[in-house]
Formats: sequence, C-alpha cells, structure tokens
Amino acid sequence: MLCHVESISGYMVESLTSIPYCNENSLRIIRELKMVKHSKKSTLNICAYCGTLSYTTPDHIPPKNLFPKPWKNLISVPACKVCHANTSKDDEYFRLKILMREDVLSNPGARIAWKVALRSLTKTEATGLRKKVVLDLTNVEMRTQSGLYVGTRPGYNVDMNRIRSVLQRIVRGLYFRETGNVLGLNTKVHLYMDDDFIELPSHTRDEIQPVILYLASLPPITIGENIFLYRYHIAKKDSTVSAWGLSFYGKFPFLAMTGPSTPKPV
Repeated sequence: MLCHVESISGYMVESLTSIPYCNENSLRIIRELKMVKHSKKSTLNICAYCGTLSYTTPDHIPPKNLFPKPWKNLISVPACKVCHANTSKDDEYFRLKILMREDVLSNPGARIAWKVALRSLTKTEATGLRKKVVLDLTNVEMRTQSGLYVGTRPGYNVDMNRIRSVLQRIVRGLYFRETGNVLGLNTKVHLYMDDDFIELPSHTRDEIQPVILYLASLPPITIGENIFLYRYHIAKKDSTVSAWGLSFYGKFPFLAMTGPSTPKPV
C-alpha cells in the first residue's frame, strides 16, 4: 500500500491508496495488456522475440509441422500476440517448400510429413496456398558442371523472404532457449544458404569458412529422428554475436550469424 501525504488548509493529511503511481512505460504495458484477448493457454511472460512483457503463447521452433506425430521433446518459446501473428501461414509455406525438395524425402520423417502436407493442401482454408503451389511450378534448365545444357526438368519457385522470415524466427527462438536472453529485434540475423555462398565475394567466403568448419566440429543438438539439427557458438566478448548451423531432414543446411549489420567474427 502506497502512502501519499497532502496538505489541506495547513494540516497534514495522510491519504492511503492501494495503487502506486505508474511511470509512463508501465502505463503503456498495462494498456497493451488490457487490449489483449488471451486464451486459456496464454501466460504473462517475456516474449522471446521482442522482449516485451505480455500475455504469451508457446511458439514451436522449428515449426512442429515439420515433425511426425507423436510430438516429443519439441522446443517452444513464449511469444506475444504481435510476434506470433500470422506465423502459421509462413510455417506451412516453409514446410511445403522444404518437403518439395527431392533430396529430403530419403528421410522417413520427411516422407510422413509430406503426406500430411499434401492432405492439408486439400482443405478449404488452404485454397490460397494450393494456388500458389501450382503457380510456382516451372521448368528448370539442367546443365553440367562445365555449363553444357542437357535439357529441363520440373522445378518450383520459392519466396525466399518467407523462408528467411521463418529461419530468423527459429534462430531468435533458439538464442532465447540457449541463453535465457532476448536477442532483440535490433540485432540482425544474417542467413547464408548454398546459393548465397556462390554470390558472396571471395574475401567474405574466406571469413565465413572457418566459422562453418568450427560449427561442424561441435556435437549437434538433434530434435526428432534427424528431423532438425543445430549447432551454435556465442561470442564471449559480445553475446549478441553468434553463429548457428541449422539442418532440416539432414539435407537442407543453413548458416546464421547474429550481430550488427556487418557480421563480426565469432
């Protein structure tokens, strides 16, 4: 109980109130919480992505739709309503585009997930995604290593912005899980895929190569039956600088580095 002392006509009057005065930041948070319609599953917590105090729900990283049931030992982090909004559509897109790769279906879990993904495409609410998948189909030129054209084969286009969005969320969630700290939306997550390495300047590739070799020497953390695997290293001098090696179904590798706009060595 907070006690305020006021002066009325020269007399000291003690007024009691059970509500302390709030600073502006607290008022802002309280107003936001009043606007949130939270479910029974939501709890008051720190959002793993933006760091705000809010009602949160568990966000699985990576998306649980990548794993066949029964789900065991999946990773989830608390996410506020804003950060969790519309992630399910990107998660579905991410799953579908990964599973459309011919090299991942050698994984038994991927084959199960592929059947589930195909069934989900038949649902009424998946009309937009279904049309998108059809429109993304295309023919891809096949060439030898020397550049000789040998024909075409079916392929598909990918919205890499959506893929990167999911990967960045995964890295931020893993960072929260491993450190207990929020990376923060002002800290960049730099992603590198196979095609990215080809386009990088040679000096940048030379800087990144030791990071890849070091991550490869670390024991992997595996979720599911070789469904998702990751390795990581966090710099001692600056904990916002880190490196992450991610792999899906044993065939789809990514390198992520967190830090300022220009990645620093870790």
